[in-house]
Amino acid sequence: CWTCPLGAVCANASSCALRLDPPSCGGTGIVGTWGSVADGVARLLACPSGYQMLNSTVPRGAFSHDAQQCAKCQSCEYNVDPRAYMCQACAEGMVCNGNETVGFVTAGSAWDVVD
Repeated sequence: CWTCPLGAVCANASSCALRLDPPSCGGTGIVGTWGSVADGVARLLACPSGYQMLNSTVPRGAFSHDAQQCAKCQSCEYNVDPRAYMCQACAEGMVCNGNETVGFVTAGSAWDVVD
């Protein structure tokens, strides 16, 4: 028996969407792609555009089953790859809308993702 990850707890807080196939809360789906691994524990595999994947403890960064969720980016942030990056603050000269799409205020400017 395992606890329901934060991102799969239904709004009424009395049920876990992962107990249904497909995962849902009263007919409403949950955010993210969920699966299980060999140990049978539910894992958050991916989040959609406009979200960041949270699945670890802070500050150590160890995997946390209970902390798993897709957290929405703010409108003043962007995220080019929700599987690998956290939401980032919109830099000066950029126009952000909370997903991977950014615009540039400074004519002729270009941006690259740097690891």
